[in-house]
Order: sequence, then C-alpha cells, then structure tokens
Amino acid sequence: MKTLQIVFSDDKISNVSLTDENGKVNQLLSGLLQIGQAAAIPSPAEACPEDESVSNNLTLLLNHLGLSPNLKGYYYIKHAVLQVMKDPSLLVGITKKLYPEIADEYHTTTGSVERSIRHAIQIVWRSGHKERYCRLTRSTIKDKPTNSQFIGILAEYIKIAKVNDMAIG
Repeated sequence: MKTLQIVFSDDKISNVSLTDENGKVNQLLSGLLQIGQAAAIPSPAEACPEDESVSNNLTLLLNHLGLSPNLKGYYYIKHAVLQVMKDPSLLVGITKKLYPEIADEYHTTTGSVERSIRHAIQIVWRSGHKERYCRLTRSTIKDKPTNSQFIGILAEYIKIAKVNDMAIG
C-alpha cells in the first residue's frame, strides 16, 4: 500500500512524500509552499476533477472522515475541493473568490458557506475522526485546521492519490 505524508510548518506545506509498497520514499515536494500556492504536483490535466473516479474518491474520503450528505458543509467542501483541484489559487482569498462561487451555485450567502464548512470540520474534529484525518493525510496538525487548510489538504490528497493510483481509506 502506498502512503502519502504531508508535513506542515505553520500555514505552509514544507514537505510532501509518497512511500510505496516496498518502503521506498519518493519526495514529491520539498521547501515551503503557502497553502493555496500552485505546485507542480500533479498538473490539473493529470487529476481532472470532472473524472468520475475523482468525485468518487472525494466522496469516500469525506465519508471516512465522518461527514455525510445530510450536512450542507459536505456539499460545500466537495464543491470547494473540486474547484481548488482545478485552480489552487482559489485558496488565496478564499472569502473573495471561492465562497461567493459556492454561494451562487447553492443559492445561499458566503457567510452560510463559511459557517457550514467550519461546522463540518468541527464534526470531523469532535466525532473522533481527527486521528483518521491526520493518518490519511499524514498531517501533524494538532489543532483543528482552518477552512482553507482543510480544503487545500483534501484537494492535494485527492490529486496525489489519483496520480499515484492510491486507494482512499
């Protein structure tokens, strides 16, 4: 089984590596990368969000994290992750670009989008799925992630899982 490790330093990704079945570590990213800053791993063409398997993997990931479709935040996070996979710059100024786009799509306010996403993350953190989040994403974050951190990490995880043909879970 392949494992993905994402290491943080404050609000920046400092290292992304992939370990294969034989224990070989492949360095995918080294050096500080601001959350939302575009990276060369992988290109959007390699992990096309329209691909049904990407959407299915994202659904599985959200379910593994304890989020269910009865939450508005579930759909907002799913939409946000798919959009960020296409354009990582959406994480920079998330309240100015991404939230309004989601609010328009779902006929609601940007404040409702932000609160619903925050509530969904709170559910992950309080319902005992914090450890699963940290294990799946190889994250060392001890505090609840911000909305942009959560969305950014899920987007990177899904992209890397797709490119490396990893199973979710």
